[in-house]
Amino acid sequence: MQRRSLIQSVPSLAVLAATGVLVAGCGGGGGGGGDPAQPPSPAPAPSPPRQVFRTFAYVANYTSGDVSVYEMGDGGALIAAGVVPVAATANSIASHPSGRFLYVVSDDSIFVFSVNPESGMLRAEGEPLPIDEPGEVLFHPAGKFAYVGSYGSRSVLIFSVAADTGVLVPTGASLMLDPVLLRGVGMDPLGRRLYVTSSDDRISSHAINAETGQLGLPISLPTHANGGPITLSPSGSVLYVNHGNEFSSHTIAPDTGELSQANAPRFDSLLVESLIVDPLGRFACAITADQLGYRIRTFTIEAGTGALLSAAVTPVANVQFASVALSPLGDVVYGTEVLSNTVHQYSIDHTDFSLAALPGASVPAGREPDGIVVVTVTS
Repeated sequence: MQRRSLIQSVPSLAVLAATGVLVAGCGGGGGGGGDPAQPPSPAPAPSPPRQVFRTFAYVANYTSGDVSVYEMGDGGALIAAGVVPVAATANSIASHPSGRFLYVVSDDSIFVFSVNPESGMLRAEGEPLPIDEPGEVLFHPAGKFAYVGSYGSRSVLIFSVAADTGVLVPTGASLMLDPVLLRGVGMDPLGRRLYVTSSDDRISSHAINAETGQLGLPISLPTHANGGPITLSPSGSVLYVNHGNEFSSHTIAPDTGELSQANAPRFDSLLVESLIVDPLGRFACAITADQLGYRIRTFTIEAGTGALLSAAVTPVANVQFASVALSPLGDVVYGTEVLSNTVHQYSIDHTDFSLAALPGASVPAGREPDGIVVVTVTS
């Protein structure tokens, strides 16, 4: 609730005279001249209501089929706020650019929810949208179109977004990859191009028509074997492809969207996944698996090429992270952990990008927590 200051002032003589409160004395010898009373000044316009920003985190819990809701407190620590049932397995979760809607991906459907900006709680909108093995849900920055990877149908489906409910409406358009398999989908943060990896070890770039949402003809080039999920830097100048045990980084030509292969570092890991890049482009985080278990690793980013250079890892063992997310300022990383059904929280030292557990270390989630997203909303 906003508190407003009430400013009281003593009425001016002119105002009192105009309202009849100030009475002139009687004098003989005719009416004396003088300046006529001035009308009162108009009251100042009321100040517009102040916008309040709140940040929430949402975790898709696979086995319990629900979404854990958290409010972000001081220092980025998460505070449990409630649980929303999905009535299906919950694999991953995505947010609309406005922060008003969330999209929960199950094994065969997408569920749409509106976000209460005061509490962060969710309300179901429309009916579940059936899709053959849905994956990434990506939005054009203007929020009018959504692009969904359908791994079962080997395609990227294009939807318009209902402005009032966030419901996805099929446009009838799609990008078909058959007979090759879809491996990953990514979008330029400015909404200029969509990128797709496929099982023929190629990556293609498609121009996006901002008015219709349609995709242009591909610009394609070879990439390393087993190219999969795609992550782009916040500036849209570097694209990363996950190859299972390495990330290849590609610089992007700003005028054409063409990719140039820059670097393909290899780590002492059996698996790498869930790459995210700091909102300011200073570092990246990913989950890596080796003989000591699944750990969160940080990387510095080489200027010019965007190559990832290993910086630090979480010192914990006997854990199995599934997904990671960053706070809006990039000072806290959150990791969903499936063995303890919790979300681990680490502060990031921006000098050496080492990780330190926050006080309290973890917060409870549902069974088998998987995807996590952080959303800032206004009210």
